[in-house]
Amino acid sequence: MIAFDRTMLDNTLLIESAEDLKDGKFITNDQFKAAKTVFPTLKTQRNIFIRIAFLLLGSFCYSSCTGVLALIFFSAGDNAEALSVILALIGIAAAEMLARNHFYAHGLDDAAIIGFLLAVGTAVSLITDSTALVLVGTGIASAVCALRYLHTLSVIVTVGCIAGLIGYLTFEFHLIPEFYLTIVLFLFAVVLFLAHRTFIRHPSSGYYKWPLLALEFCSLLIGYFSVNYLVVRELAQDMMGFEVVPGGDIPMAGLFYILTFAIPILYLVFAVKTKNRLMLWTGLFTFGFAIFTIRFYYHVIPTEWALVIGGIVLGISSLFVIRRLKGKESGITFEKDRMHDSKALSIAQAVIVNSHAIQNVPSKGPMEFGGGGFSGGGAGENF
Repeated sequence: MIAFDRTMLDNTLLIESAEDLKDGKFITNDQFKAAKTVFPTLKTQRNIFIRIAFLLLGSFCYSSCTGVLALIFFSAGDNAEALSVILALIGIAAAEMLARNHFYAHGLDDAAIIGFLLAVGTAVSLITDSTALVLVGTGIASAVCALRYLHTLSVIVTVGCIAGLIGYLTFEFHLIPEFYLTIVLFLFAVVLFLAHRTFIRHPSSGYYKWPLLALEFCSLLIGYFSVNYLVVRELAQDMMGFEVVPGGDIPMAGLFYILTFAIPILYLVFAVKTKNRLMLWTGLFTFGFAIFTIRFYYHVIPTEWALVIGGIVLGISSLFVIRRLKGKESGITFEKDRMHDSKALSIAQAVIVNSHAIQNVPSKGPMEFGGGGFSGGGAGENF
C-alpha cells in the first residue's frame, strides 16, 4: 500500500533518528555524515519553512497547469466537469511520480496531494451536486493518500469529512435526533482515540508516526468541542432553532458546564501521567477555551481586571511549577530537552573520560620508588 521504497523509508527514519542524536551530541558530526553516506534515503525536508516554500512552488506549478487547461477547455464550451476530472488525474499522477522518484514529506508532494483532493471534491460536486457525496468522495480520496503517501494533512481531511457527513445527515435527513449530535460526535472521538491506540501498536506504526499524531489530535479536539458548552449552545440556537429565554438555559446545561472544564483537566492529568506532550498542549489550549466559554456568557469582572488577575495567577503558578520542576532529570522537567545536554549526560561524560584517564596511568615507570638506581643519585634499597 505504501508508495515508497521500504528500504529507503527505513533508512530515512534511521537517519532522522541519527540527526536527533547528533543534535543531542550523542554522536559526532562525522559519524552522522558517515551514516548518511552509507544509507541512501528519500528526498525529504525536515525544515518546515523550506517545506512550505516547496509547497508554494508546487502550488504555483499546479495552478499554472490549471489555468492553461481552463483556457483550452472553456474555449470549447462549458466543460468544468471534464476539467476537474483531468486535474484530479494530474494531481494523483504527480503524487505517484514524486513518490516513485523518492520524494517524501518534501513540499512538492504536498502540493500534488492537496491539489488532487481539491480537484476530487470539485469534480464530485459538479457531477453529482450532492454535499454528502462530496464528503464521501473527498474522505475516501484523503484516506487513500494518508495510507499510501503517509500524508499527515490527509488524516485531518478524512476526519473532517466524516464529522461533516455526520452533521449533514443529522440536519438535512434527520438520521438521528439533532440534540444527540453532540453525543454521537463525542462517541466518534472516542472511537478515533481507541483506533489510534490500536494502530500505534501495529508493526508498521513507525511509518505512520505523524499521521497517527494527527489522528490523536483530531480525536482530542472533537472529543472536547463536541461537549463544550459554548459550541453546544450556539449549535442549538443556530441549527436547532432552540431559543434560550432570559434566566433559562439549554437542556442538560449542568452536564455541559462540568464537561467543559473536566475534559481539559483530564487531558492534563493523563498527559502528565503518560508523558504525552501533544495531549499536554491540547489540554492547555482547551482549558483556556473553557475559561473563554464562561467569560463569553458571564462577565463577572471587567475584562481588564480579568486580564490582570489572570496574568498574576499565571505568573505565580509558573514560578511555582518552575521551582518544583527545577533540577528534575526525569518525567516532566524544567531542564532542556532529552536530545540536548543535561546534568546527567554531563556527569556521565565526565565519568567516562575520567575512567579512560585512570586506565591509561602507567603502573611502572622508569624511576621506581624505594631505590636510588636512577642516574646514580640517592641511597639504594640495600643496606
